[in-house]
Amino acid sequence: MQRRVCPLCLLPKQIVRSHLTPQALYRDMRVKDGGVPDPVVVSDGTRAHQTSLQITRDLLCSDCEGVLSRDGENYVLRECQREDSFPLQERLRQAPRVVSGNTAFFPAREIPGIDVDALTHFAVGVVWKAAVCTWQLGQSKPIRVDLPPNLLHRARYYLRAGAPLPAEMLVSLSVPGETDAPAFFTPPKTYALRPFQRIAFYVPGLEFQITIGRREELAQLRESSLSGSQEGWVRVASAWELPSVRGMLQLTADVEPSAALGRWLEVATPPN
Repeated sequence: MQRRVCPLCLLPKQIVRSHLTPQALYRDMRVKDGGVPDPVVVSDGTRAHQTSLQITRDLLCSDCEGVLSRDGENYVLRECQREDSFPLQERLRQAPRVVSGNTAFFPAREIPGIDVDALTHFAVGVVWKAAVCTWQLGQSKPIRVDLPPNLLHRARYYLRAGAPLPAEMLVSLSVPGETDAPAFFTPPKTYALRPFQRIAFYVPGLEFQITIGRREELAQLRESSLSGSQEGWVRVASAWELPSVRGMLQLTADVEPSAALGRWLEVATPPN
């Protein structure tokens, strides 16, 4: 282990191996019934395959790793989609909702067992880690998102010291309505959505989006978001309407899949 300043607590500590998303997600995605045994990765933009490699680097001290686990990661690991269960989706199925077309919105703060603060902390933690340094998965494209230095600092203070979430950040959460939605994850990626910056990533069954902009620009989005609304709204829609699912299927359509991934794609085709 190396000794240097931990970028989260800013103290000189022994630095340990950190994961961009929790290590247990990789284990849980290694199903035993012929489904997707490993996360999907596209190498060199030409071939999609599954790999047991994990997105890691030496980054945080063990104390800060513990804070991220306690305040968000452990809860998400219990609630996200697994091979034979999806606890968060089950909580939503039994709850009152507001329906708009093919989409339903759920007031998560009013639903027993749903921890909006933990979901928000988890989302900000993943994006903060992706912004504070560059990550690499094998030979794939480096993973990095940009946050303004002042916002990066205040996000750190939110994660480590319990300060309020910066007003320039909104966290939104979408959940697929299907019980057999594709299980995969995508690292944080930035989308230009003038006048906003939007960073999205997907862990099994949960699509997180963080929208960044000036306080007044975010006013209309705030009341339908997870973090900015009093109700803590969670959106439920068909998996095929979620940008992360659509993006993954489009990405794999443009490359040569491995044999195992090809079998998965045969059953992961969106309906007409």
